[in-house]
Amino acid sequence: MTSAILTWIMYYSILYHQDPILVQALVQVESSGQVSKVGALGEIGLLQLRPEYFGKGLSNPKHNIEVGVRQLAYLEHKCKYTVD
Repeated sequence: MTSAILTWIMYYSILYHQDPILVQALVQVESSGQVSKVGALGEIGLLQLRPEYFGKGLSNPKHNIEVGVRQLAYLEHKCKYTVD
């Protein structure tokens, strides 16, 4: 992963109160850090997000990380689960 990607992961993880190591692991599992990765169902980018749910611009890695981390925070809040 590039230093810019790691910086965005850190920034958005702090902003949305998420563990940056978890986010980095998700990026590795979902796309192997490949910015232009497209999945079989049309998932796009580092966190393999689907545009029908998360809108346009997902091929931009900074936006993909922001949307993905924000979604992770939303799900954590909805499930009332925290990672210690």
